[in-house]
Amino acid sequence: MIEQGDKACSEFRDKARVALKNVDNVGPEEQATLIRRATDHSEEHVDRIEALQPPPDDQQIIDRYLARSREGIVILRRAADALEDGDTAEANTLLESGPEADGELRGIAQGYGFKVCGAKKD
Repeated sequence: MIEQGDKACSEFRDKARVALKNVDNVGPEEQATLIRRATDHSEEHVDRIEALQPPPDDQQIIDRYLARSREGIVILRRAADALEDGDTAEANTLLESGPEADGELRGIAQGYGFKVCGAKKD
C-alpha cells in the first residue's frame, strides 16, 4: 500500500509541478486554468489512492487522508473560480490556506508511513 501510494504521489507531484510551472507569470484567467489543471491531477491522485484498498485496520487513516485531500481540491477550485471572477483577494486568501492544509495532509501521510506523500513539496 505504501509503495503504491508513494508512486501515485510522485506521479501527481510531477504533473502538478508541470501544470503550475508558470502560474506566477500569467494573468488571473490563465492562473485559474493552470490551477484547474493541477486540481484535475489531484483528483486523479485521490482516485488512485482510494482504489488501493488498504487493509481494514488502515482504512480510517486513509479515509482521513482522502477527506483532507478532497477539502484541498475544493479550496483550489474555489480559488480558480475567484480568479476567473476577478476577485484576486479572495483567491489569495484561499490559496494562503494551502500551506497549513498541506502540513496537515503531510502529517496524516507521515503517520501512515508514506514517504513521498508525507514529504514537503519542492
